[in-house]
Amino acid sequence: MKPLQTAAAGIFAAGLGASAVLFAMSTDEAEDGCTKLAAYNFTQAEVTRRLSSPGTAEFPADPPAPMHVSEDVLIATKGECLFGVSAWVDAQNALGAIRRTNFSADVEYQASTGRWKLRDIHLAPH
Repeated sequence: MKPLQTAAAGIFAAGLGASAVLFAMSTDEAEDGCTKLAAYNFTQAEVTRRLSSPGTAEFPADPPAPMHVSEDVLIATKGECLFGVSAWVDAQNALGAIRRTNFSADVEYQASTGRWKLRDIHLAPH
């Protein structure tokens, strides 16, 4: 995983166990502008910020271009510079056990400011 700038993402977990729903309006500098890969990177950073042990986070590899879809990652275009991102992260929980958490997010790139905006985020431990 390449170093990420803090990014914003909205995440929606698809009914997998108890889900934590977090609504935020955070923004941060865009890394690559309005692209699916930048949306994924931004989402990873926002998910990482919410983990008990962020240094242990392991995400699926960046999905291949041009579709940016893989078995583990889905990045959907929902509007102009608005993306839905769904994937998982493996990380240690507060007790030190590695747990998989599914996440989904809606993120928006604001071209006028050059920043990403997290519209909402949902995390669902496996």
